[in-house]
Amino acid sequence: MIARTIANSFKPVVRYQMPKIPAKAMAEVAEKAAKQAVYVVPTESTWYQIKKKIINFASNIDVGKAQVHAVTEDMAAKAQAKVKPGDILIRRTEGTSGNWFIPSWWKHAGVYVGKGEVVEATFKGIHKTPFKNFMTEGDHVMIIRAKNLNASQSQSIVNYANHQIGRPYDFDFNFSDEARQSCTELANNAVKAGAGKELVQKNWIGSVTGDAFKNENFKLVWTSTAKKAKWNF
Repeated sequence: MIARTIANSFKPVVRYQMPKIPAKAMAEVAEKAAKQAVYVVPTESTWYQIKKKIINFASNIDVGKAQVHAVTEDMAAKAQAKVKPGDILIRRTEGTSGNWFIPSWWKHAGVYVGKGEVVEATFKGIHKTPFKNFMTEGDHVMIIRAKNLNASQSQSIVNYANHQIGRPYDFDFNFSDEARQSCTELANNAVKAGAGKELVQKNWIGSVTGDAFKNENFKLVWTSTAKKAKWNF
């Protein structure tokens, strides 16, 4: 009887305090928890390490520099005025052997996260790079935006990309495992996190290429070359 009386005496306090926690604070706590989630670096088998070295070597051979870095700083400045957080940047750079191994005309992708920065996955891992650098390291660039997304969904794209920073590149090109991610894999997963569904169609081996983003679910925001973009949606 005494124990029940003591327990009941605390109920009004609990009922009074719970509504005091604002929804914004709860969201911030959830966001902080997501950032602090334990990430276990995937182990690399001997074969994986050999494969990584082979791909690194075979993809970085200069094969001609007729148009390398054709996107100028002036072009990048014009694009900067139109890009928004959550946009996807698709790029092609001429003169590298890596172009031979990717079954797509567009070879590289990144996620614009605001404040003049792009999150991209390169052989060195997932990291941020200045928007101007991302642009001027290419010969052809287009900026695209998923259609019909609200501000919260666009921010979710940004949040997803930022949370992947520090993770390794995916030399297995396994699009079903997010522990490691390639460039188009990162862009696709980020958009999926914002839209809540897949907006590109994976190819027959289950991967996403740069060309896969050219569909009716995206709109063209800016391009360095209209002829190569060929946007007819």
